[in-house]
Amino acid sequence: MEGVQDGKDKRRTEGNEERKKKWLILLLLLVALGSCMAWSLTREDGLFLDPDQSEGTLDGLSREEIQKLMNDKVEEGQFMISINTQPVFADGKSEGTLRIENSPQNRYLMIVKIYRYEGRKQGELLYESGAIKPGNKIETARLKVELPKGEYPVIVYFEGYDEKSRDYVGKAGSELSILIQK
Repeated sequence: MEGVQDGKDKRRTEGNEERKKKWLILLLLLVALGSCMAWSLTREDGLFLDPDQSEGTLDGLSREEIQKLMNDKVEEGQFMISINTQPVFADGKSEGTLRIENSPQNRYLMIVKIYRYEGRKQGELLYESGAIKPGNKIETARLKVELPKGEYPVIVYFEGYDEKSRDYVGKAGSELSILIQK
């Protein structure tokens, strides 16, 4: 009788171990699923949601006041750029009609850099201004490089610098063409 009892106990133990394994696997799958769901809920289009955010608007400010604060901040970081879209040079050594302006509305000093733009890649530096104050302009200037006759695609960067601290604040760019007549 003892042998039969030992066989039953052995089958029960094996059955318990199999059930424990199944529950353990199920538990691990649930943990993995929960982790995946938590991870996906914290992401939105590749961005992580800020954990310090809370729902609502700033207390004590009307919608108009909030909008004005936001508009002022955007305007503070923007600047207008102005340059002749097709500067003309009589030859590679002469001054050309760049007509660069740092608009009076800008609050930054501007340094203007013109690069060759070949095959959608920035190339050789052709021109670099000094710092231009808001409300000032450069009508004509010479290129740093003597170019033969032809039309050249270029990219122009206006780099903004804070007038007081001289810190770099950002840049804006534009594509245009330079014409060398002779």
